[in-house]
Amino acid sequence: MEEFDIAILKADLLLRLRNWGHYSNFDGSYDPRTYSGELSEEEFLSIRSDTMIAELAVSRARATNQDFQVVLKEVEFKVMVELARILAKTTDSDLASTFGFHQETTS
Repeated sequence: MEEFDIAILKADLLLRLRNWGHYSNFDGSYDPRTYSGELSEEEFLSIRSDTMIAELAVSRARATNQDFQVVLKEVEFKVMVELARILAKTTDSDLASTFGFHQETTS
């Protein structure tokens, strides 16, 4: 369980949220009295990724005898860097130029 694996999970969550209509089983008839208490797949993925980050930080903090909060922030940052690398591959070049990003192309 490394940062890259967690970043892939977060990228999958972003994909599901972006294309919510393809994954949703919502039929428009929400009634809070009939709420089953079950988590949606998106909520589960979010909690799972946060838990994986915390578990990785705990194991690294124990192994290096460092403060948990410091290690947690380091792990969160590394996950975000890996997520940015994953998402950078999917950035539309026209959109990227609009925001001033430069995407390198490989031959």
